[in-house]
Amino acid sequence: MATTRSVPAIPVAVALMPALLLAVAPAEAQSCLNGRLLLLTNGEIHTMDEARTVVDSVVIADGRFAAVGDVDDADLPGGCTDRIDLGGRTVIPGMIDNHFHVQLVGSRPGYETRAIETAFSIAEAQAVIRDRAADVPAGAFITAIGGLQPRQFSEDRMPTLEELDAAASRHPVYIHASFSGPAATNSLGKEFFESRGVAVSDTGRIAQNGPTLDALDALRAGWTLEDTKRTMRSVFGYFNSVGLTTVHSVLGSQDRGPAAYFGWAEHRPMLELNQEGALTLRLRLYFNTGPRVDGRPGNPALREVLNNRFLDFGDDMVKVAGVGEHIVDWPLESAVPLGEEYYRSVRLLASRGWQLMEHSFNDPNHSARADVWERVNGEFSITDLRWTIDHVNSIEPDTIERMKALGAGVRAHGWRFLAGRPGQAGPQYRMLLDSGIRVGVGMDGAQASPINPWLHVYYMVTGRNVRGELINDGQQISRREAVWLYTGANGWFSREEDTLGTIQVGRHADLAVLSADVFDPAAVPDEAIRRVRSVMTILGGDIVHGDPNALR
Repeated sequence: MATTRSVPAIPVAVALMPALLLAVAPAEAQSCLNGRLLLLTNGEIHTMDEARTVVDSVVIADGRFAAVGDVDDADLPGGCTDRIDLGGRTVIPGMIDNHFHVQLVGSRPGYETRAIETAFSIAEAQAVIRDRAADVPAGAFITAIGGLQPRQFSEDRMPTLEELDAAASRHPVYIHASFSGPAATNSLGKEFFESRGVAVSDTGRIAQNGPTLDALDALRAGWTLEDTKRTMRSVFGYFNSVGLTTVHSVLGSQDRGPAAYFGWAEHRPMLELNQEGALTLRLRLYFNTGPRVDGRPGNPALREVLNNRFLDFGDDMVKVAGVGEHIVDWPLESAVPLGEEYYRSVRLLASRGWQLMEHSFNDPNHSARADVWERVNGEFSITDLRWTIDHVNSIEPDTIERMKALGAGVRAHGWRFLAGRPGQAGPQYRMLLDSGIRVGVGMDGAQASPINPWLHVYYMVTGRNVRGELINDGQQISRREAVWLYTGANGWFSREEDTLGTIQVGRHADLAVLSADVFDPAAVPDEAIRRVRSVMTILGGDIVHGDPNALR
């Protein structure tokens, strides 16, 4: 019989497991009329439940965990049970990013190369591009747009034309830093951009702002829905490769660049991929009603959403989660105090019972929101609506207490891993956790920050940015706390804390088998956290990344 380590095992699902075994009785075993079972054994499975239990085995049936810990292989029907030996590897629940601009990554032209996020030198960037070139049709653009900065490379600069030529001589290459550049290209790319009036230096540099945005617009010309879906499938594969299985999808918010807002039609490619059975990621969708072009008062965009959409509409793969991250125009959003139109918009949301997630950086922003939310709460209770402030680079204890009293939570985002410098850090992870407020994390990618959650875990644990500078001292948290914020803590933000984020009986069978034991500093020193990945990712009981044979 399998055993557990460190803490007591979760008991076998007494009610569920016998019923499951009866459903696949010996007489029916070979036909498996009720589906096959999947047994994962010989692992260090961190359930991230309330007790942070660690077990060595789980059973999956019909996309959910049927038994967790203390599993006796002899009790399972042999003809209908598939078995995977984890070889002692560390397993965690599928990770959840609670704020990510999914469609913006899909709208990026060319063959996206997200693995460049963990390239920390020009040589490593060249290796990533060289690997990507092997899978890209000759002559097609290899791109990496947003979610990176020159400072991530030890040389503290973008690759040159010559260096990019050495990595990919048969493909044009385009690397675009953050929101508005600068960008870098190779010889084939230089020829393309110059033919479209974009200035490129002899070293392959495209200047920040206008020239970089012009270059991106030139690449986007002729970009189609099918191109977007292809890119999404590729990027979703990258999500899976780093252990992510659920993402809260936020729309764009700017006129040009990687964060351009194309309207609610941005959700279409995700919905079509779901209909085609091609999704490998659970998506929770939010409607952005902030970028308004009509100038009319009364927030007609918000009213249109509330009159024509349904909260929680969808299935376990794709469903509507709420409104955000912007609900009013930028001038109102950043105002302190917030105006009456903001009050009317928030009041409308509360009266309809919708969830709100809001872009909010610092304590004056949070406090101004609390002023309005408290006023609205006196008319329509918001304490059960799970409203949140997002990003939260800094916050004061008094404001945390006000938000707690409103039932609100904090989505803390570590994009300053990439952009932060001494004096520009946050969020205050230690204080937020100790306060008892609902808190979960994400990266707000992939313009200001990467996709890879392990870069964020590194930042939460060490307080160090991509340059290795200690910028968030005093706010470090443990590795286990950091992983919990990416798993069990994040289920609350979509009202799915009973189905997502932990490995427990009856919950969605989403998990990641890690490349190394991230909980052991001897096996994975701090700097090595940035290199952790998933060697096998399971979504709803199906393997969406990796090969179980490679675990041996």
